Amino acid sequence: MVIVAVMMFSRGESGGPARDPAEAQKLASDVAAKPEDWGSGFTLTGEPPTGQELQVSQDCTVVPKHNRAGTLADFERDVENKNSSFGGASEVRVFDKKSTAKSFLKESEDGNHRCPTQRQEGTRFEQIREGSTDGLTGFDDVFVEEGTVVESDSSGAETRLAYVTVMGNVGDVTLMTLANVPVGKEADARNLTKKAMQAMQKHLEASQNALPRKR
Repeated sequence: MVIVAVMMFSRGESGGPARDPAEAQKLASDVAAKPEDWGSGFTLTGEPPTGQELQVSQDCTVVPKHNRAGTLADFERDVENKNSSFGGASEVRVFDKKSTAKSFLKESEDGNHRCPTQRQEGTRFEQIREGSTDGLTGFDDVFVEEGTVVESDSSGAETRLAYVTVMGNVGDVTLMTLANVPVGKEADARNLTKKAMQAMQKHLEASQNALPRKR
């Protein structure tokens, strides 16, 4: 500023070596939500390069930081539905071990609890709160963040949107979905993010045997 374990991907903490970067990057791109995972009417808008993560500093400013040590790959895929004015994003991060993924998720959740209002350049995030995780299955850990994003243009005019972010871990992989929707459409955002998140969990489960494991 975004449960039950089904399988173990954390080779770095279970006796085997971590994935190599090429394998990790392929996994991330394969797992990230595709337009059809969000639903009818969604189209791809981009796959922007990442290479960094966002952290909430002690003064509640959202700042970009280099990916933490142990990050093997990260991948983002953005979508939109022009008919509904909904925007969505998914992100997959692959780490060297389960504990690194767990620390990434915990820091994101801590920022939610510490700072109900956050700032990032010309953007303000307000009424940040924890949402319900009902219906989300197949994750070691998961949390939901909801709030309002307020953007100001050069004239000072403000645009307000509601957002919902879902983040979860499966072993050494962290998944995230984000939806921006018009204020009043929060229920739609909750449904969309959970739907896309479960689709990614299924992609990840399907990839368990698709990529070779090192001996």
